[in-house]
Amino acid sequence: MKTLRLALASTFAVMAFVGAPNMATASTTTVTPGTTLSATAWETDHDGFSYDSGTVIPSSPGGAYDEYVYRLFDGETLVDVQSTAGYDGLTEAEQTQWYIDAGFAPYEFSWHAFFCLADSVTDPSVGVQSDAGVTLNEVTYFSAEQLFPTASREMAADYQPDLYGPWNTGTLFEVDGYSEEQRSTVGYYATFSWGDLVFATSYVDATCPSSSSLVVAEIHEPGTNSLAVDRELTVPQTLTVEDSVLGEFELDSSGVVIGVTGAAYDLDFNAALWGVTQVDESELSSTGLDVNLGALVAVAAGAVIAGTGILRRRRR
Repeated sequence: MKTLRLALASTFAVMAFVGAPNMATASTTTVTPGTTLSATAWETDHDGFSYDSGTVIPSSPGGAYDEYVYRLFDGETLVDVQSTAGYDGLTEAEQTQWYIDAGFAPYEFSWHAFFCLADSVTDPSVGVQSDAGVTLNEVTYFSAEQLFPTASREMAADYQPDLYGPWNTGTLFEVDGYSEEQRSTVGYYATFSWGDLVFATSYVDATCPSSSSLVVAEIHEPGTNSLAVDRELTVPQTLTVEDSVLGEFELDSSGVVIGVTGAAYDLDFNAALWGVTQVDESELSSTGLDVNLGALVAVAAGAVIAGTGILRRRRR
C-alpha cells in the first residue's frame, strides 16, 4: 500500500492541468429541481510539504503536492456555497484522465443529502418525507498549509496536537454532535506507525430545529434503485435516499442540502473535499463563508491515496 501511495504521489506531481472554468465567487442562491449538477474538480499546488520529526524528515509526502476540491456547477454557473478562488479548474476530459492516471478508474462519486427528519416520523418509507428545516451553518475547512505556513512542521509539537489529534477526535471542527459522515479528508492513510497524515479536511456543519434529527443519506440516481455515482446529478423533485439505519425512502428535495465527494478506498479519506449546494429555498442558508476566504476553499489533496468507500451512515 505504501508503494502504491508513493506511486500515486509521483503521478500527481508530474500531471499538468490547464484551467477550465474561470474563478467564481461563492453562490448565494439555491438550485431548483431539474437542475443538473456537475461535480467539477479544481486544483492548486503547494511546495515543501513535509514534517520534521526532529530527527527524521519522512520520505512521504515530500516536495510539492497538489490539492483538489469539488465545486458544483450548473452548466457554466457556480452553484456551490464555496468559491473557486485560488484554484485552477480541470476540464471534464482532464478530470476523467486524472482518475485513470491515479488508478481510480472506474471512478465513483458519492452524492449525499443532508436534511432534518421530524422525530415523529417512525417509518420514513411510508409516503414522501419533507425536510423539517435544515440549516447550513458553514462548510469549515482546515489544512496543514493554513495551520502551519512554514516549510518545516514539527511532528510531535505541531502536527499531532494541532491537526491530527483534533481531526481524529472531531474537536477540530468545534461543532455540537460531531459526525464523521459530515467530514471529508484528504491525505495519506497510515503513513506512519502512529496514524494518518492529513493534508486538508472540510466539514458540512448542518443543524436541525428541535423535534427533528439530522440525516446524512446517500442519493440514488433518479428513477433507479442504484446509488448516484456519476459526475452529474439531475436534481428531481423527489429524491430517493438510502440510510444504513432508516433504509431506503423518498424525500422531497426542497430545502435539502446536497454534497458530493469521492468514493475511494479508505473510510477516513476522500479523493476530493465536499462540493455543496442547497435545493429550492427562497434564500440560501447562512454559511459564514463570505467573511473568511480560507473557509471559501474546501481543498483536496491530489497526491492522495483517496479514501472513499462507503461512508458510515446513521441517524443522529
